[in-house]
Formats: sequence, structure tokens, C-alpha cells
Amino acid sequence: MTRPAAGGILTGNMGASYVNYQIRSNDPAAVIAAVEQFITTQALVSPERNGWVTVYDEASDRPDQAEIDRLAHDLSLALHAPLFTFFVHDSALVVYFLFDEEGCLIDEFNSAPDYFGQVVSEEAKLRLAGSPISLEPYCKPGTNRADIDAVLKYARAPLEGGFATAVPAEQRLRHLTALLGIDGRRATLGFSLFARTPSALPDAADFVHVQSRRRRPNPRNQVLPRIPPKR
Repeated sequence: MTRPAAGGILTGNMGASYVNYQIRSNDPAAVIAAVEQFITTQALVSPERNGWVTVYDEASDRPDQAEIDRLAHDLSLALHAPLFTFFVHDSALVVYFLFDEEGCLIDEFNSAPDYFGQVVSEEAKLRLAGSPISLEPYCKPGTNRADIDAVLKYARAPLEGGFATAVPAEQRLRHLTALLGIDGRRATLGFSLFARTPSALPDAADFVHVQSRRRRPNPRNQVLPRIPPKR
């Protein structure tokens, strides 16, 4: 799986860098219970809005891809709920991972796969382009695949046929979350950003602060189940 390099996701000095989780759920209490079980330090859990609950995890603000994947997998599996992980790096790079109700990674998107200088194969670039068919079931009624494809193309780097260097990542991410019915303001924050600027959200006071039930050891080197994306 081609990912932003460790040490690079959340260390930009110019723009905003953050991670958040968006869970398809109408039961914030169940999300809180699962978060308490699976996080390693502390987190914030939002009220439900449009069928989505947001989680900001403190540990996810550190560039540990294995731990971020572990938490997304565990939460989606425990809650039997679809889950998006959104990354933004330096307000320039947009990444998402979509897990299904069984904790399987079914789709992923990276607006600039070679952003950190990796050599990325054409096959990997195709996989990281996002799949409108995979996203369609989670979008608002009336959204068609052409709408989704247009948003994914808009989010890509110029070399990939998009506008990544000309448009801030937050703006590109909000185009996608609008199709999903996810609050774009929630999707463009992480734990540290929220802690510094809670006024960014009108319902900030309604978020629930959750402490981990236990400290976990370093995340296991886990291979996630994968379902081939539908094209």
C-alpha cells in the first residue's frame, strides 16, 4: 500500500496537517464506548450529524500509519459501520481510506502519491485514484458516479489531472464531504487543531472527551483485509 512516508504526514510547517475519522452511525454512545476501548491516549467524539459521527484521536496526530490503520479497522469492525479516515498534510495533500462494516479497507485515495518523492507504479496510482463505485453507497441520495468522479479529479495533483497545488486541501476535501453528507468543518480538523481552535465548530461544547481504558503497546504489524476496488 503506497502511503505518505512516516514522519511526513503531520509535520508540515506551512499549512494544516491532521487526521480524523468519520463513522457512519446514528449512535454516538456506541461510538464513544468503542473509542474508549480502542484508543491509546485520549480522543474527542462528536454528536451525530447527517448520520455521521466524527472522532479526533490524539495519537493519530503522530505520523504512525500502522496505528492509524489499526484504529480505523478496529472501530469499523467493532461498530459494524463504514468509516472514512481523512488525512491532510500541510494543506496540500489529501488522502482518504474507506473501511466497510467488517473492517476491510475497500477504497483509498491519494491526491499526489509521489508527494514525498516515492516511486509509484502506474498500478498503484490507479488504485490510489479513488473509486466512484465504492464511494457511491455512502453518498447522499441523488449523487451519481459522474459527480463523484469529478470531485476526485478535482482533488488530484496537476500531474494527475487535477488542481492540488492551486487549491487548498481543505477546499478539495470539503467538495468530497459535501457529497457524503459529512460536515466539512469537522472533516478539516484533527485533535490538536480542535484543541487549539474549538471555536471553529459551533457545537464544540457538545463533543465528548474520551480517555483510553488502557495503555496499549506499540501497534502490531497488522495486515489489513482488503477487498479489490470495483471500477
